[in-house]
Amino acid sequence: MSARLFITAFALTFGVALAVPKLQQASSEGEQSPTNMQAGGGERANAAAAPALPPARYGATVEIARSNDGHFWTNVLLNGTTKRMLVDTGATSIALSEEDAHSIGINPLPSAYTETAETASGTVHVARVHIASVRIGDIERADIPAVVIQGNTSIAPLFGQSFLRTLDEVSIRGDNMVIR
Repeated sequence: MSARLFITAFALTFGVALAVPKLQQASSEGEQSPTNMQAGGGERANAAAAPALPPARYGATVEIARSNDGHFWTNVLLNGTTKRMLVDTGATSIALSEEDAHSIGINPLPSAYTETAETASGTVHVARVHIASVRIGDIERADIPAVVIQGNTSIAPLFGQSFLRTLDEVSIRGDNMVIR
């Protein structure tokens, strides 16, 4: 099994595991305070970020083309930093590795990892955080919940329901995912 296929399978399984997490301890004390973030994007979600961004529009539509691997990957701007993310409608939340979280200015304290989630590779510890601004194309939302996975993981960042549920529509038309 190739490394890319394993990482994709792990990411999808992790996303499903987050949909029904086995929480052993929930504590609001472990939440990270929102971090000041700005984001932006192009007209199409897979396009590179433009230097100067138009303001986000209410009712905007973004189409995401299906990738060669059969999944929907897109560039999302978190804190002005572009992250290529796997759109996972089965994931409860946006999920980031510690490295990805650090790159956008989120650095949970070791004591913030108060919950666990079951994945294909076993149990992982997660910290609940909030992303002050998330933008994909012309769609932008503020104060979006996310989780950071503790440890040296190589999973792809997941773009899950904590953002997707704020939308009016998430649908698949042929080889395009349409969000608005």
